[in-house]
Amino acid sequence: MMGSKCDFTQIKVGDNLSEVQYYSVTKVLEDELELTNERGYQITVAKGIVEEGMYFAQQYEKEQKVSRTELCELLESAGDTVFTVNFRKKIKEEDVLEAVLSTLKGQELTSPQAQKQLKASVKQALQGEERTLVGYLLQTEPKMGRSQVIDLEAEGEHRTRLVDHRTINWLILKNIKYLQK
Repeated sequence: MMGSKCDFTQIKVGDNLSEVQYYSVTKVLEDELELTNERGYQITVAKGIVEEGMYFAQQYEKEQKVSRTELCELLESAGDTVFTVNFRKKIKEEDVLEAVLSTLKGQELTSPQAQKQLKASVKQALQGEERTLVGYLLQTEPKMGRSQVIDLEAEGEHRTRLVDHRTINWLILKNIKYLQK
């Protein structure tokens, strides 16, 4: 059983099992989906099983406006369900500096228009870049903290990302898109 979660030779009719998998759709057929899990295993799943038992990170039936606190609580309670979250990335000093320098290039600093452009550029840079991530929850900090999530669209082994709860704009979870009021 080394490296396995069960001993296949010991399984008998009436035994129970469970799993949590995260799949990527590789092909849509008439009444089936071809899926690949995170470890590269492929499976074909019937339409009925998909519709009855699976959530999609990108699909939602309705939108609901909620407070930032409620958005945080929803993300914290996501459990092992896949989701899509939109947030602002952490502000980096070099990003703000780059925004300022690109605005200043070739402009006279004393003109009112240059000052207005500079102010707008700094304001935008201080908000942080908007990011949309499809993933699932690893662990979370209390309200207004951060959540560690696995980015399902990232390549390679380093797919862990931090989502700052204070910067969440919206979240798609269990067929509902939650928007910040």
